[in-house]
Amino acid sequence: MRITRGTTDLHRPGGIAVAALAALLLAGCTAGSAGSGPTPAPTSASPSADAADGLTDPLDIVTTPGTGASIAEDVQPALHEGGTGPATFEVPQPEAAVGSLQFFVTCATGEYRILVGGVFVYGSGCSPTTANSAAMPIPQRDTPLTVTVEVPESVAFRIVALPV
Repeated sequence: MRITRGTTDLHRPGGIAVAALAALLLAGCTAGSAGSGPTPAPTSASPSADAADGLTDPLDIVTTPGTGASIAEDVQPALHEGGTGPATFEVPQPEAAVGSLQFFVTCATGEYRILVGGVFVYGSGCSPTTANSAAMPIPQRDTPLTVTVEVPESVAFRIVALPV
């Protein structure tokens, strides 16, 4: 994936890996307990904002049960980036069976617009904790897709595009 403008800081090592390791360790500690009785149903929690930019990762929102925007716990995004805007990303073509990309965005302040191949797809007011979304049919199949996030200069954003 190529970024033509903006900064990325979403793929920092540590936070997600530590949480996953802790969950595995806790699951291992309770899985074999004798006489523990039935396992209680899991509870859902709202994803929290990252302290670095104050934004909730839209991928956390769509993979956390009970958020209202939950799709599945295991998704393979075509695009998962963050930075400051505006920014343009190049996205590899999804498989032919994929008809659309559904975009989820969180951003710090103001309003945002999503463009695919230079064509306006969706726009809304920014929210640091709620991911607004819209699906867009894939307009071209012969070249990589360009996705532009238009937010005011230096405003933090995060975007996820899921094949649907």
